[in-house]
Amino acid sequence: MFPLVEKHIADLKPYAPGKTFREAKAEYGIQDFVKLASNENCLGPSPKAIKAMHRAFVNAHLYPLEERENVEDKICEYHRPHHLKAKNIVLGNGSNELIILLVRALLSRNEILLNGWPSFLMYRTAAKIHNRQEIAVPLTSDLKYDLKTMLEVSRGPQSDQLKLVFIANPNNPTGSYVTQAEMRDFMEQIPKHVVIVVDEAYAEYVTQSDCAQSISWVLERPRTVVLRTFSKIFGLAGLRLGYAICDMEIADVLHRIRDPFNVNCFAQEAAKGALDDTEHLQASKENNQRELFKMYASLRTLGIQTTPSQGNFVLLHLNESMPEAEEMIRKLLSKGIIVRGVANYDLPRSIRVTIGTSEENQKFLSALSQILTS
Repeated sequence: MFPLVEKHIADLKPYAPGKTFREAKAEYGIQDFVKLASNENCLGPSPKAIKAMHRAFVNAHLYPLEERENVEDKICEYHRPHHLKAKNIVLGNGSNELIILLVRALLSRNEILLNGWPSFLMYRTAAKIHNRQEIAVPLTSDLKYDLKTMLEVSRGPQSDQLKLVFIANPNNPTGSYVTQAEMRDFMEQIPKHVVIVVDEAYAEYVTQSDCAQSISWVLERPRTVVLRTFSKIFGLAGLRLGYAICDMEIADVLHRIRDPFNVNCFAQEAAKGALDDTEHLQASKENNQRELFKMYASLRTLGIQTTPSQGNFVLLHLNESMPEAEEMIRKLLSKGIIVRGVANYDLPRSIRVTIGTSEENQKFLSALSQILTS
């Protein structure tokens, strides 16, 4: 009998999302949990997005075709300084779908994906799903992209096979970023046949003025793709909506292979409402900036080192005198706090913590302090 699947599929491990409230309640018997594990917007979705979703119910019996064009136009308006056209935009069922589509469409059997590691797990997973080779360049000692080494790989023995590069900026799970000067140098030196995908899921949280914003490269360098999402600062993670900004040739390819009606009508309407709600966007930015710096100060007091972050999360590094990461996560769960382990990113003594509201962050810090002093 033939095996059910090929070996590369059998060897895959299912994506493990953060522990849900239901799982935590069932395991620990605690009713009031604080979830700081999945980098969701602690302020929730925009009120305008919620109203837009309600309006969409009346058309739930219709396939969501016409709305797609409206969302694409709205995204172009949001990115007005870049003079994008709707044909530069491809909507996805979350940016995860777009990552999968890019690998499926652009990497042939003998071509290679270049990645920094640790970085967002889905780049690696997409390569494995399609049985494609990945070259992973370790991050620097301070957990930043080693673009110099990545360029060396692009000129090395396998240069003719290199086709696709993923760069998360800011990076998840580290929070570190690539500067404008570093990105320019990389873009100008990488071979022109290589497709560069810059994942800017956390771009709206960035406060450092020298952090690279790569949308302009889409129009300057044809084989450039920028990924954005409504799952983070826009607070619509449950609706699954992301988008790619790319040249029209790549956009055409992605439209050919995406599922029909891959983005539901509620997500599309909510996205338009969220893009209109500049007040909610600003409040989310301000809360994150304020609470992130308070978090840094409190963690320093507890003797915990962190990696400076440009996202809505912070990566904690536990020293040898502290509990192991998995033990720390269990102890925090027993106190009603859900955080994220990153051992699957080869960071066995680190924990990623989402920035929540002031009250949520204080509950986490109090629980952490109790654990460290007990």
